[in-house]
Amino acid sequence: MKKIGFILISQCFIFSPILAATKLNVLLNDSGNNPYSDSAPSSVRSAIESAVFGQLLSLQNNMIVPSLLEDAYYDSKSNEYVLTIKKNIYFQNKRQVTIEDLEFSLLRLFFTNEKSFGKAALMNIEGLDEIQKQGFTKFKSGIVSGVRIKDDYTLTIKLMTPDPDFLYILTDTAFSIAPMEEFQDNYMDWKSYPIGAGPYSIVSPGFKNGVVELKKYDKSLIKAPDSVKFYTKKIKDIHYDLSFMKLENTKQNRYQKYYSELPDSVFGLTFTNVNPLGNSLEFRKFVQAALDREALQKLASGFSAAFENYPNTNWGIKKLSNPYNPELAQNLFQSLPKNLRDKEWNVSVYNSGSEIKGNKKLFIDEIKRQLGLYGFKMTYFPITEKFLPKKYAEETPFDISFFQIDHFDTLFKFARLLNNGPDQFVKPLYDEKLEALYKNAFNATTKESKLKNIETLSEYVHEKAYWIPLLDAKTVYYYDPNTIDKIGKKGDDLNVFSASRVEMKE
Repeated sequence: MKKIGFILISQCFIFSPILAATKLNVLLNDSGNNPYSDSAPSSVRSAIESAVFGQLLSLQNNMIVPSLLEDAYYDSKSNEYVLTIKKNIYFQNKRQVTIEDLEFSLLRLFFTNEKSFGKAALMNIEGLDEIQKQGFTKFKSGIVSGVRIKDDYTLTIKLMTPDPDFLYILTDTAFSIAPMEEFQDNYMDWKSYPIGAGPYSIVSPGFKNGVVELKKYDKSLIKAPDSVKFYTKKIKDIHYDLSFMKLENTKQNRYQKYYSELPDSVFGLTFTNVNPLGNSLEFRKFVQAALDREALQKLASGFSAAFENYPNTNWGIKKLSNPYNPELAQNLFQSLPKNLRDKEWNVSVYNSGSEIKGNKKLFIDEIKRQLGLYGFKMTYFPITEKFLPKKYAEETPFDISFFQIDHFDTLFKFARLLNNGPDQFVKPLYDEKLEALYKNAFNATTKESKLKNIETLSEYVHEKAYWIPLLDAKTVYYYDPNTIDKIGKKGDDLNVFSASRVEMKE
């Protein structure tokens, strides 16, 4: 039995002298929208999830350590992952967590007809096809052969193909434990608001008037704030201790910046499949060659030019060359039919609110300017839906978005380009070679062969210009050092903000 090395952390509850309650105000964005809805930006939603759900496993100094799990390892004899939950942990609705809750939380997305990118991350679990075969839309324990309850605290998971980085996926807060009874029938929307077994609980009534308040549930976190208010709109006279967005110049001097060590997202374009330009290889290659990423990166700090389909990660994806080539771009654009060249096109932009602001607006205006040098005319409009509706996809040749990065599993990000990807219109038409290259990487039996196959897949996506990465974006937080001592310990993975790791000034 081969166990993955862990630093075991016990969860002890410490009683301390009575101190004044500490409060933390966090500005997530200025959209006014619900930060824990499924359509919310991933960085915003993850801030709520990390507080309310906690994590099954977490990363510290690039090592996996248990959080809600007592232990997790790969059993080389049975070829299974073994997950053991801690004893005596409770949801914020006061119900004790059971091993069935872990089974449900890992499989719930497969029992819903709702679209979700999260399904692709766990598609390697053996026996998931049984859910569709039997037409299940309600969770049933034991139906998936690859997920078995061993005892009251232990669950085993068997994968279809070996994946040495499977446990890293379980550090994602979206796969943490949640109680089935608090979900609506689709297992994605909440009856009231998110409830989990994490360090903070949401205060009733949940999100209201641009604010959601959380209170500390885990009293062992002595230095963490006792209450946290997350804001999705700027409110006059509120002092924000921490902000995900740059504040006005009059206030900016009092804040310090925190940058993550690695990028947490990629800014880029994906082409639509129900638009004549989106389906044109010449047009896609034109956009790929026309955009000067190095000019884009100069518009804001924390961004760097991206030529790779996804940033360098632990997989060490091969570097692709800079495709910027104005002469080629001009020739490709002129090869398009005149009626398509002369038309002004709408371009969709995934956005948290109805107005595109800040760095995103700077980038899109620069894209519009650069493409305009060749004669391409565009306007742009915000889309708050996670998946682009057909009526908009028909109007736009490409969609502009930020995509969250997984530093330990690059492959499943390519799944959104497949024929069965959830974003029906923002992906290529069926491409047999693309499907085969993905399958080869998915079925790889070693990390080395998986890496080689992902490199081949990445090069093909680049060759076909199915999506165009432009900028790698690091996480940046603006925090007030007068109220916050630290926003995380050295070695913490802070690509996702976690209120429990904040240490307030005494």
